[in-house]
Amino acid sequence: MTYSPSLRLKPQVLVDAALTALEEKLVISNTVTKRADAKTFYAAQGDTISQRVKGTVPVRTYAPRNDRATPIVTDTYEETSVSLTISQDRPYSAIKLTDEQKDWDFNGWAPIIETQTEALGDYLEQGVLNSILNAPYERTILIDNSDAAYTAAQKRQQDLFYNAVVEAKSSLRKMRTPDTTFTCLVGLDLADELVKSNKLVKVQGTGDSALSNSSIGTLAGVNFVPSVHIPSDQAFMYASSGFLCFTGVASIPNSVPFGATASANGWALRWLMDYDTSYLTDRSVFDTFMGTAYTKDRLKVIDQQGIGHVGTEEFFVRGVKLGIKGGSLGSTEKKPGNGATDTPGGSANSWLAKVWNQTTLTTTIPDGTPFPLGGNFPEAPVEP
Repeated sequence: MTYSPSLRLKPQVLVDAALTALEEKLVISNTVTKRADAKTFYAAQGDTISQRVKGTVPVRTYAPRNDRATPIVTDTYEETSVSLTISQDRPYSAIKLTDEQKDWDFNGWAPIIETQTEALGDYLEQGVLNSILNAPYERTILIDNSDAAYTAAQKRQQDLFYNAVVEAKSSLRKMRTPDTTFTCLVGLDLADELVKSNKLVKVQGTGDSALSNSSIGTLAGVNFVPSVHIPSDQAFMYASSGFLCFTGVASIPNSVPFGATASANGWALRWLMDYDTSYLTDRSVFDTFMGTAYTKDRLKVIDQQGIGHVGTEEFFVRGVKLGIKGGSLGSTEKKPGNGATDTPGGSANSWLAKVWNQTTLTTTIPDGTPFPLGGNFPEAPVEP
């Protein structure tokens, strides 16, 4: 009789497979910026991280052929930062199985592990979705889908929904969104209207992930993904950089005999497994650290001399909200500076309103520090 040793499957193989399965099932979470780095935000004081904002300096002039009675002037360069508050969490899924259940009822751990990763995926999706739904959108666009609006658009050989997407992209540019590629999460009723318009272009060859399979196509270069988790007559169009999702894992404890961690494509996952000899029970735990946030920006306005000035106010400018006029978003559009009080850009004096309206500042050049006599070089010592 030939001896055939049994092969023990390494935990790293299993956790890698679980992470791949998790990523392939996520839709909304794969439309935002992901970072597999727990230390970045869990080690941050006050649950915040900072993004650096470049400073600005004035431009001065020195008249040609002047009498050199005064020196040139130096300015001080300073940078500021935008703080992002991170919602911290540590989701996990823990399952225990008796020997009888594992061997006779469930035929091993495979179906259980799949269920655990699926549950974690649902939780991650909801966390990202909450950030998208609750971000302080400064621009709301309403689509008038009345018969009169349809007729007017057809006379110009235009499409109502296409026009709304073009206006949304234009609004993002006016608010100085740094990105050019956008995703639109759309409610089911509005998604049906888009499909019926016959203007969507189905993208081929994007893979077999849940995100690519969920997409109903592109319109004006924007990828549309329907979701049952948002109001049916609304849509949220945003850049992937508009929302952040952090995941990270703790190290494997020395007391755990069977464990591994995996990190890929912005996702991180840990798996721990042990056996409780007191109760003859197997235990499996999947966990991760998680944090979500929306991105805030400070904006720059140019004055009459062509000098840039960065404001101190912070705005969410990397997304817009769309909806059917007269529906759940009402009948009044929202624009920066139009008096809305629910977001900081609604004030007519806000920095965002100045950017939106292309306002030119009238400013005076701040006082600088004159160069010392003789420039940066010390005077030569006088010989005795």
